[in-house]
Amino acid sequence: MSDGNFNRQLLPPNSYRSGLQVGRQQMRQKVVDILPEILKDSGIGDAECDKILKEVRSRL
Repeated sequence: MSDGNFNRQLLPPNSYRSGLQVGRQQMRQKVVDILPEILKDSGIGDAECDKILKEVRSRL
C-alpha cells in the first residue's frame, strides 16, 4: 500500500520546464530577428540602430 511517497521513475516525465525554456528562447530569437526591421522602418540611422541592437542583445 502506498503512503504517498512515489518512486520518481514510476511518474510520467515533466517536460513543462524544458518547454518553457524553449518558448522563451524562441521569443528572444524573434525579437533579435524582427527588431532591426522595426528600427529601420522607423527611420532611425544605422549607427543608432546598431547601438540599440547591441543594447537589446546584451539585456537578453
